[in-house]
Amino acid sequence: MWSTSGLDKFELAHVFGHKQDERDLEQEVFHDFNEEIQPYGLFTSASNVVLIPKGFAKPTDHMRNIKVCFYKRHIDLYGSNLIGLTNLNESCVPDWYNEIQWLEPQLVDGWEHKTVNLLKYREKYLKNKYDSKEPKYIQVTTSSSKQSPDIVNNEGFLPITIDPVNPDIFKQELLVSKRAVIETFYTDGRVEQKKWNASKFTASSNVFGNLRSRPEYRSGNWQSRSIAKVHVKVQKSP
Repeated sequence: MWSTSGLDKFELAHVFGHKQDERDLEQEVFHDFNEEIQPYGLFTSASNVVLIPKGFAKPTDHMRNIKVCFYKRHIDLYGSNLIGLTNLNESCVPDWYNEIQWLEPQLVDGWEHKTVNLLKYREKYLKNKYDSKEPKYIQVTTSSSKQSPDIVNNEGFLPITIDPVNPDIFKQELLVSKRAVIETFYTDGRVEQKKWNASKFTASSNVFGNLRSRPEYRSGNWQSRSIAKVHVKVQKSP
């Protein structure tokens, strides 16, 4: 399909992470990093991809210097246009960055029209995929002494319950008190309590997205830690 254009000799790689568990380096090299921002839209962002010679994408995916160079190049081309990610620490950029010879893009006929169509398709795709702010949950009864509902779903997410149960009320109370208690239940019966300082939690923050972005609750991590479920209760202001 791409042989006539020569693109079959390359493969696409993302510059910035489009998943919460792929942002450790960004958090390290940017002075201003907002962990509450959901990065999923970067998966289909045209400015967030780079053409790399075929076979080199995977080996360079975890090379710190290579990735930082792509961060720097993105900013040089498009400016600091990323929500929640600004002020790159220039001392992290390799000394040999200015020696890199970047290839100019080869524009095809009708590229303006094709770009408009791509953006329209991307907008439609993202709306269909992410219009629902939260996964669809069902409630089942539990034998817990708290008699609180255990929230699960059919997409393999870690079960998380909140108190108050209504996400909107929970959010309103958390915005006022800025404090909550997170209880982590393990499969061996242990229960671990942690205080949540929600001083950075804002009206635009996503309750479940914020909780699931924590390293221990990310996909793969909570299973390996034998975590069964999580319960979060707002602490009301005194």
